[in-house]
Amino acid sequence: MKLVCKPGPAISRWFICLCMGCRLGGPSLSAQEIESIYQIIQLDSITIRAEKEGFDIDDFIDLVIRDKSFYEAFQHLRTIGYTFQNEILMLDRKMEKMASYQSMARQYYKKPCRYMTEETRDVQGRFFTKKGDYKYYTAKLYDRMFFTQDTVCIPEGDPAFSVETDPEGMEKHVLELKKLIFNPGKKANVPLIGNKTAIFEKEMWPYYDYSIGSDTLEGQPSYVFTVQTKKEYLLHNPGKTVIKNLQTWFAKGSLQILKRKYTLAANTLLYHFNVNMDIDLIKTGEFYYPQMITYDGIWKVASKKMEHAKFKIRFSQFKND
Repeated sequence: MKLVCKPGPAISRWFICLCMGCRLGGPSLSAQEIESIYQIIQLDSITIRAEKEGFDIDDFIDLVIRDKSFYEAFQHLRTIGYTFQNEILMLDRKMEKMASYQSMARQYYKKPCRYMTEETRDVQGRFFTKKGDYKYYTAKLYDRMFFTQDTVCIPEGDPAFSVETDPEGMEKHVLELKKLIFNPGKKANVPLIGNKTAIFEKEMWPYYDYSIGSDTLEGQPSYVFTVQTKKEYLLHNPGKTVIKNLQTWFAKGSLQILKRKYTLAANTLLYHFNVNMDIDLIKTGEFYYPQMITYDGIWKVASKKMEHAKFKIRFSQFKND
């Protein structure tokens, strides 16, 4: 079956669900909500096509709404061996290097357990405290997200294999970060921000431009969905939004997410942050995995020193050890 979507009612259902539906399988948008959102989305002049076989349009819409491909690409890292290169740079207010951490590491996996070794490590500056702990909160968060300090055994299907449901401390911060990465547009539990991360809620529509277009990403024909804070608010009233820019690339045909770019910023009495992230996926064998993640972020929390960190992590050599 071939589904041809052009500007008009035909595109409103499946593509709006694709771009704005709950990516982790949450409740779908109502027909009225979809129609309302469609009225404010800009489409380019290129005809948008998708080919699928074996099910009708309603099945296709349901599939797209409940797509978990971006989240699952990261989950696949728990069940395979791979090499990853880490580059972390801590900067001062003058953009000069204070400390850095570089390593080449390997994760080994033998079902249901995984562990990690570092083959090389180069540390410069005061990246660690005298007690051997991380000096910077950004480094602690990086460690929690990407490093495995001990052997971890989690049978598939175990509740621990899923996202934490009621975490505290560092785990709570990790969970909120996961929400922004895997399901952007969902409300995040961040003080003084409220619903501002819920960029698809009706009260946030006046502050954003939403657009759908075609693009080619490293030779792969793609749809690109962009959510951009309107210029008048970006320049004169930036406090109205937190997600300043969000772009997602979908492979034409499979609708697999290939790439996401984010710009997040906020300035409150308790904290200030300005963060840019860029995440690319790659297919190896039958699965997709993260290929590269780049981060450039400034954080300032009340009573603590500002942290400006840049990091890049590259994943390669995926195989079962």
